Amino acid sequence: MILSLLASWSPFKIDALGLVTILGATELDLSLGSLVRNRLTEFLPLLAPFLVAGNNIVSSIPGFAVYNITDGILATDVAGWFARWLLCQKLTWNSTEMRVEIDFKRVYRLENSASELVLGVLGISSIVALPILTGDWFGLVNAVSIVLSVLVRLVVVTQNRIAVDCAALAGFEFSEEFIKTFWTIPNGRAVTIYIPRGVLISCLLTTPHPPNPRIYTAARVIGWAAFGCHIIMLGMTTLVNQILTVVVLVTATILASRQIGADQFHLASRLNINRFDHPDPHDSRTSAYVRLNLSATEERKCVAWSLLPHESNQQWWRKYRTLLGKEQECYRIQRAETV
Repeated sequence: MILSLLASWSPFKIDALGLVTILGATELDLSLGSLVRNRLTEFLPLLAPFLVAGNNIVSSIPGFAVYNITDGILATDVAGWFARWLLCQKLTWNSTEMRVEIDFKRVYRLENSASELVLGVLGISSIVALPILTGDWFGLVNAVSIVLSVLVRLVVVTQNRIAVDCAALAGFEFSEEFIKTFWTIPNGRAVTIYIPRGVLISCLLTTPHPPNPRIYTAARVIGWAAFGCHIIMLGMTTLVNQILTVVVLVTATILASRQIGADQFHLASRLNINRFDHPDPHDSRTSAYVRLNLSATEERKCVAWSLLPHESNQQWWRKYRTLLGKEQECYRIQRAETV
């Protein structure tokens, strides 16, 4: 009796198509594209599955500048996944410093995903069970298309994570020397990153390619088919199933887009990020340059890139030299205390 009432209950209508195609698309593009593993939403269905089917999450993002101070190279092309990861971070304006390292031991296994899988099953089972109980076969087809979208996302994201791992290991074998880089990102913030030269070149500046392109392409084709079926069937299912579907999708999307449960500083399986925010009350760009401990040659490189002003700006250079002297004195004191 209750189930039949739920099936016929329809006091109003909702624009489910608009919710699925628009809501949360920008935020999910960043969170999914960063390839960060999320312990809560790894197996949960999300809004805007066309981002995965269309391969939008790996496209490049303009507005970055990477100053390889050690080698004297300026790059403006950044791998889409790392660009999105940086944009997801709550960076200071100038005081954030990172060190990228390779982890040769850390590998994800099935037991690591047990809790994530349980959460996914609980979320998806509610979408599948209610249409069956209410006899809503449009709702059941909608649920099946959502399950397919989740599987497609897992294939696409996993393939990209494997590609990042392979590129990181290959780059590290090519050159494991740590180099000094300074990054400016589209939102105006800057970050200092110390990273092995090979990892920078092969993994962060070059977009790694999935190891199984045929599986990758096939998954995307299935993703488009599932998305098309989803947006059609969602509009034809009963209101109660529409509401349940939207609630699950929106809740999981909020968790994913806000990075709740995300393992922020372990990228793919091999890259570890060590972050440190310097206690700089002014958070100034000048202080960031001081902390880089630039040599005379490196200063000339930065002047050529217009990171540092020309020598004619004597006021700035006096301030810079003063801060540099204080920084070096603090370092000497800390080193003496350690000894």
